[in-house]
Amino acid sequence: MSETPFINLQLIADRAGVSRATVSRALKNHPRISQSTIQRIKQIAAELGYRRDPHLADLMRHIRHRQSSLDRPVIALLLNQELPFEAPNVRGKSAMDGAWSRILESGYQPELFNIAELAKQGRSASRILWSRGIQGVIVCPFQNPGLLTDFDWNHFSIVAIGYSIHNPFHRAATNHYQGLLDTINNLRSRGYQRIGGVVRNHINQQTHHYYHAAYLLKQEELGCDTLLPALVIDVNKPEWLDGEFKAWFGKYHPDAIITVPGMLEMIHEWLKEKKINIPHEVGLTSLQVDDNDTLTSGIRQNTFQVGCAAVDLLMSLLQTNEKGIPHSARTVLVNGIWNEGQTTRPLIH
Repeated sequence: MSETPFINLQLIADRAGVSRATVSRALKNHPRISQSTIQRIKQIAAELGYRRDPHLADLMRHIRHRQSSLDRPVIALLLNQELPFEAPNVRGKSAMDGAWSRILESGYQPELFNIAELAKQGRSASRILWSRGIQGVIVCPFQNPGLLTDFDWNHFSIVAIGYSIHNPFHRAATNHYQGLLDTINNLRSRGYQRIGGVVRNHINQQTHHYYHAAYLLKQEELGCDTLLPALVIDVNKPEWLDGEFKAWFGKYHPDAIITVPGMLEMIHEWLKEKKINIPHEVGLTSLQVDDNDTLTSGIRQNTFQVGCAAVDLLMSLLQTNEKGIPHSARTVLVNGIWNEGQTTRPLIH
């Protein structure tokens, strides 16, 4: 049958012999509608050429946005940390800010729930959320990466931010792979010819080894004389700087170093002590430049937008009533942004 823009829910209901409300619920995969009924109604809708009206969806979001905060449905921001949310070094703070902002824009009310604090009180986060009728959950970056346990996720639509949560949820994350490639390309465009990476192994693990994978791919393309063998520190030994790093630096003589916060500051001081000029003799870049850092060259993680993307993904799950662990998890990647800084040479024109 040819598609027509005038097909509505009542026509589908008449063809299926059910109520309009049943059709609406079936198209959203409501758990109270049997799978056989859902499939039958979706088949009829497809045959009639039904398409969801995006303008109507926009109208409903506008109506929700105009509701007072007391009337808005709640989206839970789930934390698992000992630090208070207001602390400056809370993991993923910028991403949580982005999620909070987007939740409000979407017509919902954000609310924080800290698993660590609730556990001290002998309370279950999932029971509290379920009893309050909360259906959407954003799992914020964990202070200590790992699995989300003792939580009955079957009742909730869930999206995780980043990779610190090891459950197979839908998630939004920074595109670490692209960030590493962009860093190498930026260094080469500034005339650096012997580029080396220095990173702790747990950073590789936290980012699903995307940094290392991109580095090895680019090394195969450019050769080991241009992209030097990376120095991966297995543990946080206090002597690594005058031990493994010093030996690596003396062997390969890099003119640019890609690293991460914490290591970058120590390498910076080590180079200054050796009277090595930054950025002309050796350039320094960080793969995780802080949003307030104007001095360090490298990649800003763009985590505010990662938080926004997580909420956008959650909204799609709520619209289709998709709950629990997904059969095929989706990951939305947000590219980082190059921060010019002062620790690399200017572009060669």
